[in-house]
Amino acid sequence: MNLVENEIFIGEAGEEEEKGDDEEAKEKHPDLSKAKFKYHMDSVYKLAISPTNPNMMASGGGDDIAVIWNLEDPENTVNILEGHKDTVDNVAFNFDGKLLATGSMDATVIIWEADTGKKKFVLDGPGAEITFIDFHQKGNAIIAGSADSTLWIWNASNGSFVGALTGHERAVTCGSFSPDGKFILSGSEDTTLKVWNAKTMECVHTIKGHGFHEDALVSLAFQAKNPVVATASMDKTVCLANWSTGKILGRTEVHDDGVESVIFPKNFDVFATGSLDGKVRIFDTNNLNLKEKFPFESGITKLDYHNERNMIVLSTVDGLLYLFDHRTSEAPIKLSGNNECINDFRILSDDRIVAAGDDGKILLFDIRGNQEQILKEL
Repeated sequence: MNLVENEIFIGEAGEEEEKGDDEEAKEKHPDLSKAKFKYHMDSVYKLAISPTNPNMMASGGGDDIAVIWNLEDPENTVNILEGHKDTVDNVAFNFDGKLLATGSMDATVIIWEADTGKKKFVLDGPGAEITFIDFHQKGNAIIAGSADSTLWIWNASNGSFVGALTGHERAVTCGSFSPDGKFILSGSEDTTLKVWNAKTMECVHTIKGHGFHEDALVSLAFQAKNPVVATASMDKTVCLANWSTGKILGRTEVHDDGVESVIFPKNFDVFATGSLDGKVRIFDTNNLNLKEKFPFESGITKLDYHNERNMIVLSTVDGLLYLFDHRTSEAPIKLSGNNECINDFRILSDDRIVAAGDDGKILLFDIRGNQEQILKEL
């Protein structure tokens, strides 16, 4: 592997790009998408794919609506979901794909019938915007974090209130059910990670202090084989902790800017971090030693892992997607077409990717079916 001070240079990190008109942007970054989904009149912030129908996609946007799409029919919307009074920046399907939840800056969560788009329940209670939503893996319990420092739990099948979790001192920024579904984890602007018993709603661990974060938590990810969680923070670091015991396992070196995303690539004892400094860093999970750096052209907004290709997928603030193998120095696959920051993307099981951003478009990329054109542009 060709390393320069343990750093692999990818993309066009040394080029300065001047902002020009749309034609200049297209010339630099050709549209490699297979299909476009256009209805939103503002930024698209979140995407979700049905767990039972791989062609059903939901999107939420800054135009206060959510949209349900058929990925095989980009020209038409399936259902337009109106009911929120502010930006819809969270969407999620339940375990069997029958329900869709939308979370909004209007401080409400709405439950919809996924097939018909019928509004079933408006879940209220939080005093400020909804920052995340997550369904239980095997049921219809749904949790939502709020900027008012609380978490809320409802039964989405009948709209009933289950409970509120209080204890954070500032906005809750990220959270999820644990992989076994028995606990809820929540990260906050107060620099702490809390672990809650999902049944009793008791806080069993508050992870904080020496060796942990010094600024707001941004996102979290779970290791598959152990009760280990990684948390990304605005303090430019990632921390590992055992969510079962509450023990802090370590903290990475400081990045050059805030860390937006962290993932555990499948089948490897490493974790990857994506930072607004434009670099993906690979760390050893066991000792948190930095193994490699991969610089890109601009700040990174999200990481995910393509299990079939064994490749890291990332999105950037300048509207690009990359796929690359962290084990080699091979050139990445570069996907372009979005003209502004990509806010979310989803990897589909048939080697396609959908990506949405501030330009209001959702683009579908077919990696295998469009390989020749993609490789031509590298």
